[in-house]
Amino acid sequence: MRFRNFSGNTTSKTYRERWWSNQPQYDYDRSALVTRSTSSDGMVDVVTPKFLTIRNNGGIVCSPMYRETLYHDIDHTIFAAEGNQGAWPIKWDDHLTYGLTEPVARTLQSTDISALDARLNQFSRETDLAITRAHANVDVSEMMLLASLGELPETLNWMKNLIIRAIRVTRAFQSKAERAKILRTLLYSMEEADGKKAIRHATRRYEGFVQLLKSRAERATKRKSSVVDDFSNLWLEYRYAIRPLISDMQNACNALNAIIESKRATARGHEYTSGKREEYVNRVFDNGVTHFETRTKISEEESIRARAGVLFEIEERVVSLLTIFGLDQPIESMYELIPFSFILDWFFSIGDLLQSWFKSSGLSVLTSWVSLDYVYTRTEKLTSFTLRGATSSWVFNLKEVTLGSSHQTVHCKRRLPNPAIPLLPRCDVKLSLAKIIDLGMIGRALTGGNLTEVTKRSLQHA
Repeated sequence: MRFRNFSGNTTSKTYRERWWSNQPQYDYDRSALVTRSTSSDGMVDVVTPKFLTIRNNGGIVCSPMYRETLYHDIDHTIFAAEGNQGAWPIKWDDHLTYGLTEPVARTLQSTDISALDARLNQFSRETDLAITRAHANVDVSEMMLLASLGELPETLNWMKNLIIRAIRVTRAFQSKAERAKILRTLLYSMEEADGKKAIRHATRRYEGFVQLLKSRAERATKRKSSVVDDFSNLWLEYRYAIRPLISDMQNACNALNAIIESKRATARGHEYTSGKREEYVNRVFDNGVTHFETRTKISEEESIRARAGVLFEIEERVVSLLTIFGLDQPIESMYELIPFSFILDWFFSIGDLLQSWFKSSGLSVLTSWVSLDYVYTRTEKLTSFTLRGATSSWVFNLKEVTLGSSHQTVHCKRRLPNPAIPLLPRCDVKLSLAKIIDLGMIGRALTGGNLTEVTKRSLQHA
């Protein structure tokens, strides 16, 4: 491995330092040259002789790489103060870094990458998820036919219920039309009746039929489910019956038209997390003569991006039908048929982990890699600064003050060849507004005991 230093720049700034106390032996008035900003950029990698020739001839080169870029700048707090020490007057101009961040220590200065590794190993979750997803994508199947066949009974039962509901709706419309026809006939009979006896008879028949319809409507209202239940069932049927069924039909068409060629392909996976934080910190500095108090606003941002790739080869001996339809994936299909396994995948990487372990037949992994990109920024700004004497004999009054600030950036990269596939699933929360609605409606349906079977074992993950 070799170490390369791309840059190591430093800029400076001049400040005035003055102390006047009517005691010449202690007085000074001078310019101070201090560091304004520092930056460094170093990398450790591997030299591959004749790299272009190897790559052009179809060879594979996958080597480790480490890179660290640091930047830090600071504006000192500048103040002017007057006071006295006993009977002696004092004038004081100076610059301070109290309450501000110092530069981060550089870890990459030679081929020793242990310190940088220690810094980046704390992000193993992001790295494991990227590796798992990349290996899970080593696949050429268009659908998981075994799982679709396992769900077939629930799908057929749901389609049968759709037909039954359609028939009931049709009959309801027919019954409504017949009731309206009977009501019109009884009303006409009542209006056309001649004589008191005939009118009373026709009226009783009309009112009796109206009362019968009211009693039937009341019984139907008691049996009728709430509007929320109806909407919940329609939502879940759309999410976990209609959409998966359409997707399966599209995938089946794609599978029938798919042609697998012998070639190399790359599967990729990634994970990205970020965060921000702000806080105010009070600090006190006392050197026995002067007493400083500062209040600092600290803003931090952090981002971690992991990317993984798997270069694999599709062999000529691959059995197209088995591979395209996913018939050589029994373990993954069994997991998909576990009730509510798709909900587990919203919180843990179980499904991806199984797919990364059990790859389709006829696919051979040539090499793999994972890279981690870490960026951390920290900005500190003083919001207040006070100065006073540490003892009663020292008295200071601030006349002018310019509050200081500092900013630093840490950017680290690492690439590792052929990382091991994780053995355990990682926490992987993949919730959206639609999935949160799904969870609420599934919980409500389970509590009421009216959850459709097609929802329990669905391939719908999106």
